[in-house]
Amino acid sequence: MKILTYQGGVAVDCMVAPEGATISADGRRLTWVHTIPEHTRIVPAHTASVTVDATTEIVPAATIDDGIDAPDGCMFVAATEAAGIGWHIDEAGSPCPPVISLDEARTAKVAELRAACSAAIVGGFVSAALGSPHTYPSKPTDQTNLMGSVVASMLPGVAADWSTPFWCADGVGEWAFLPHTAAQIQTAGADGKAWVVTCQTSLDTLTAEALMAPDAIALAAITWAA
Repeated sequence: MKILTYQGGVAVDCMVAPEGATISADGRRLTWVHTIPEHTRIVPAHTASVTVDATTEIVPAATIDDGIDAPDGCMFVAATEAAGIGWHIDEAGSPCPPVISLDEARTAKVAELRAACSAAIVGGFVSAALGSPHTYPSKPTDQTNLMGSVVASMLPGVAADWSTPFWCADGVGEWAFLPHTAAQIQTAGADGKAWVVTCQTSLDTLTAEALMAPDAIALAAITWAA
């Protein structure tokens, strides 16, 4: 059971209360019951030596009331798992997400799109440089290595049978360090560059849509797609 601590209409703390916990009508106290199972207890006998003359006692199961009071100026409110610090409270007294302005929502959407674009760029790209589609890695180090291989393939005096190995995965996801001719590595490099441009173009288009969204509904409908 998630409990939010509210102060001035905004949740300032969040906790998980034991199952069955209850909140007082004024929201000022949170109470719950501890259940202690039946157990064995050592009871010292009336002798000088506990270890020699101790006896045992079976203690029956019991319940103990427990609870905490809300800090001054605060109140407890039960909430769903999705709720958290910063949530507001609606007219019915239920926790609700904080209300933000359309401009703030647009800014958040643009940040979301940028993060998605960055993830897509480094998430790999597909090239048929080897004659069939293969997936190539595109993390920063991979991009640097691919660029270096492309440059090496274009140096003056490069041998006609020049080749270089590069990591890629086939259609079933099997990765291998496969040899590429100069033409093949250049094609892979061009396809990698094209993928980056595709992602950046999509980001530019979606960002423009987000900044022009007339309302929250239209804004929510904008999702990343390269």
